[in-house]
Amino acid sequence: LAGSTSFLGSGLAGYGIDAGGLWRHSLAVAVGSKTIAAGRSGGLQEQAFTAGLFHDAGKIILDPHVQERKADFDALLAAVGGSCFQAERKLFGFDHAELAAELCKQWQIPEIQAVGVGFHHNPCGAGGEDLAYILEVADLIAHMTDGPDEIDPACCQAAAGSLEHLGLQPQGLAELAQTVRDAVQTITAQIA
Repeated sequence: LAGSTSFLGSGLAGYGIDAGGLWRHSLAVAVGSKTIAAGRSGGLQEQAFTAGLFHDAGKIILDPHVQERKADFDALLAAVGGSCFQAERKLFGFDHAELAAELCKQWQIPEIQAVGVGFHHNPCGAGGEDLAYILEVADLIAHMTDGPDEIDPACCQAAAGSLEHLGLQPQGLAELAQTVRDAVQTITAQIA
């Protein structure tokens, strides 16, 4: 966990993420993923946690390129309703999730985690791999921890397939978000 703090702790100017922002978000996805996985059979908790930490690592590699083409990226971001992975695909032909999956493979992180990371914005493409669905929902929950516990109907609509696949209800996401928020605060306090 300590090593991920330095790797994920830098600011990403192209994405408008402050120093520590990516790490906090990744930690929230990791905790959310582990929490969701704990409620399922298959013993994916530790794999889910690790995959959650690295799910957006591709943004670190893409950030200098996003900065170089910031105006184009921002225009595409607005055109696709704020979806950075869709803007990345339109601008570069690939997205941060694909890059993060490649990093996982290079770091010899197990294939199940690389697949989950690579498809966390498109879990249907993961061949039924539960981890991709878990990561998509945990990512949604992590975004909820950044602000009020309000459930964004558009986000729930986008993740409806994952919620159904995992047997989760949108009404339960606010409670999960609070659990994640509390855990992230505890972990952050312990590391500081």
